[in-house]
Amino acid sequence: MKLITIFFLLFSIVLVTFSQSYKNMYLKCDTMEITMSIPSIFKDTILNYEEGYDKILFEKDGSNIIFHCGSLAQPTCINSINSTTIYSSYEKIKKSVIGIDTITKKFWRVDYYNNRRLTISFENIPLNKIKLYNTILDNIKSK
Repeated sequence: MKLITIFFLLFSIVLVTFSQSYKNMYLKCDTMEITMSIPSIFKDTILNYEEGYDKILFEKDGSNIIFHCGSLAQPTCINSINSTTIYSSYEKIKKSVIGIDTITKKFWRVDYYNNRRLTISFENIPLNKIKLYNTILDNIKSK
């Protein structure tokens, strides 16, 4: 069963990889460096403020990934009254929370990195793109 699951995951990643071009992105938050591979279709913007910055990667349909470096503020998706948490996990270096907006039926995920001023999240993700966005966040490498 494990072999079938591993094969399926590898096959899914290959399909996602060959269906669009990717670029590597390197980000730094204090002493932590992040490397991630993202589809070339993303546009980005940086919002600087006194205690840090947000780098927002977005698509035309409103789907986005937010890299937050600075004082930890709760992402808007978690504080929404229409938001429901459907899954939480705790790993050695991060905590992940996944949820859905009950009105728009779009998904969100927030990864909190322990002992860091770093939060990486995605919001407004339709069901047909959830695998792609989970793959992006799952494959982030940090130093």
